[in-house]
Amino acid sequence: MNNVDDCPNTPSGETVDTNGCSSSQTDGDNDGVYDNKDLCLNTPSGQSVNSSGCATSQLDTDNDGITDDNDNCSNTPSGEAVNSSGCSTSQLDTDSDGVSDDNDNCSNTPSGETVDSNGCSISQTDGDNDGVTDDKDTCPNTPNGQSVNSSGCATSQLDTDNDGITDDKDNCSNTPSGEGVNSSGCSTSQLDTDNDGITDDKDICPNTPSGQSVNSNGCSTSQLDTDSDGVKDDKDTCPNTPNGQSVNSNGCSTSQLDTDNDGVTDDKDICPNTPNDQSVNSNGCSTSQLDTDSDGVKDDKDTCSDTPSGQSVNSNGCSTSQLDTDSDGVSDDKDTCSNTPAGETVDVKGCSNSQLDDDNDGVMNDKDSCPGTIEEQTVNIEGCSDSQTLGIEDEKLDKSIKFYPNPVSNNLSIQSESIFIEKVEIYSYLGVKIDVIDSEFEHIQTDNLSKGIYIIKIYSEKGSTTRRLIKQ
Repeated sequence: MNNVDDCPNTPSGETVDTNGCSSSQTDGDNDGVYDNKDLCLNTPSGQSVNSSGCATSQLDTDNDGITDDNDNCSNTPSGEAVNSSGCSTSQLDTDSDGVSDDNDNCSNTPSGETVDSNGCSISQTDGDNDGVTDDKDTCPNTPNGQSVNSSGCATSQLDTDNDGITDDKDNCSNTPSGEGVNSSGCSTSQLDTDNDGITDDKDICPNTPSGQSVNSNGCSTSQLDTDSDGVKDDKDTCPNTPNGQSVNSNGCSTSQLDTDNDGVTDDKDICPNTPNDQSVNSNGCSTSQLDTDSDGVKDDKDTCSDTPSGQSVNSNGCSTSQLDTDSDGVSDDKDTCSNTPAGETVDVKGCSNSQLDDDNDGVMNDKDSCPGTIEEQTVNIEGCSDSQTLGIEDEKLDKSIKFYPNPVSNNLSIQSESIFIEKVEIYSYLGVKIDVIDSEFEHIQTDNLSKGIYIIKIYSEKGSTTRRLIKQ
């Protein structure tokens, strides 16, 4: 009946409900979509629906089990598990690093950090597994198992002193900049190869024997030859050898040695082995070592120095030319009268009047009152022949003539108070006239006369007389 049919004009053939309404005419959930087209019946009141009559609370477009009104991630890939917001990890980027959570190996990437394809920033990675994140690791690729510092560097990756040798092999840290090093990372300024306390860069004597003291150059006395004589200082008992001089095994040249301790160095000592405590000359010779005059007798025993060359000498080193055995002032080689009595004056041949008989009359001159006796004449004990007696008598009678001094050295005086002296003649002991004096008889100079005996003949107004004069 028309009065109970709530839906007049029902399309032909459609089934209706008790109110006469077909599904094309009813909207059971009042969502604005007729029930015949409403795929989502019972839409909650007030919710907007799509053309199929479905509100988002009734839809699960991506079939992830979360209605669209609660699903923050539409189009969830089929089969992926989602969270309460309808999002799978492929749809989430929790740390906003641009890599979805399903591909993000590093959650909670700090904001603003660049990440790799795995969603990891260098603050989240440790590429060499050394315990230091890559953002702080200045040494990537640390070998496995090596300890590192806070910068992620192992000693095998560091060269702290920039010497070209990594710290794990560098035995000398802190090598000064620019110095060359060995394979152990040590420069010569850091090494003391011979352990002498001097670094190799200052050590000019490598390989110093152990325990030896050294100088500032690292040299021990066994390594030095300060005076360049070929003998090391530890064995050189003569330092400062003059350049170029040969030395013995103790480093001493002859200019530094005095082998016989005579005060003269060996280079100037022409007499080695001087007996102890003997004085020497500038040549290092004592008188016991010298024979200055080459006579075969050493100077200490030679009482006659300067023996003429080639002359034979006695045990005292004296030749006859140097001896005056009888002390008469004439050397033995010229003395024809040996053993002249002491104090007697002699001639150039070393003969005194007591040793001469110039006129060969058998009476020595000192006792011969008549020199010049003619040969073969017989004489008396005074050496006078008969032909000479008269002259002697005259002499004895004439007591008035003064004749002095006799012997004479310089001035001879002949005086008489009673007679006039006319002249004076001077003869040698052999009768040769030497001089004639005719005035100043009180001052007759005898300087020109040699030592010896002379005959003085005095002429007066009363005749002549003869005197014997000894010249000293």
